[in-house]
Amino acid sequence: MSIQFPTPASQGDTFTASNGVIYTYDNGGWTANSSLNSGQLAGFRNQLINGDFRIWQRGASQSAVGFGSADRWRSNSTRQINSSDSVIPTGFVRAIRGAVANEALSLRHPIELYSETSATNAGQFSTGSVWTLSWYVKCDDNTAGSTNVKLTWSDSSSNLGTAASSVTDVAFDGDWARYSTTFTIEGAPSNTDKCLILSMGVTPSATGKAVLTGVQLEPGPVATPFEHRPIGTELALCQRYFYKSDTNLRLYPPALTGGQRFLTVPRPVTMRAVPTETQSTSSLTLSGTAGVINVVGSQPDASSGLLLTGYTADAEL
Repeated sequence: MSIQFPTPASQGDTFTASNGVIYTYDNGGWTANSSLNSGQLAGFRNQLINGDFRIWQRGASQSAVGFGSADRWRSNSTRQINSSDSVIPTGFVRAIRGAVANEALSLRHPIELYSETSATNAGQFSTGSVWTLSWYVKCDDNTAGSTNVKLTWSDSSSNLGTAASSVTDVAFDGDWARYSTTFTIEGAPSNTDKCLILSMGVTPSATGKAVLTGVQLEPGPVATPFEHRPIGTELALCQRYFYKSDTNLRLYPPALTGGQRFLTVPRPVTMRAVPTETQSTSSLTLSGTAGVINVVGSQPDASSGLLLTGYTADAEL
């Protein structure tokens, strides 16, 4: 793809190409910026949420297909995966790890598209745009393995169309190292697609357990340093898709006719859609929107209030 640079140009001018790469005019020519993480444009380049596996609202392990452990990462198999805070690269505090030697990690991460009603809902993932995926990987005994990457458009119930066919398997060996692959988006999603799915398989070739962290998907042909966002920011991004209350909630709404009590509680963040809600308090009725929880219950004694326990809200893709 040829790039048409603006003319005339002066020293220090910048230009953003259609593939997302930013160029600077220097000494009579245009040069691609090698990194944006030290300048004013730093921040929120990573399109993945919880790429460093710090957030585990659902629990520290799972052995079932679906979402069950690390936020935003769905397991594609029944092979057990665990949280790891001991086998990690420098600069990270958590990783995801296979529980059994010589068994592959099989994960997918859905990236929400801007619109679910338009045929042009690719947003930043427009046809011809260039992206780079990078990650840290190893086997816990420093033996070899390989990482397989695939990108597909999806309506969240099935993978419907290939988004990039140029992604290849990447071999690894030894201690922690960072690997990357660059690819071009080849087609557009359909008007029913809700997300771009990143699928990653990490397969040990010998006796080791696969360990993965620091996964980053960013625009352009260069793998810049991993973007460590504040933990509160990362948690809020995760809670758009799944929220679990860490404590029991005791609510004191006024009484209505017949002792019924009703209260609307704002969610920590507005969720992607009206969530599926669960609770362990069977006497309460829950409803609401993406932004609020409606709680209805019967409690004649105003001093006791309504107790909501074991609350979760799920709006995952």
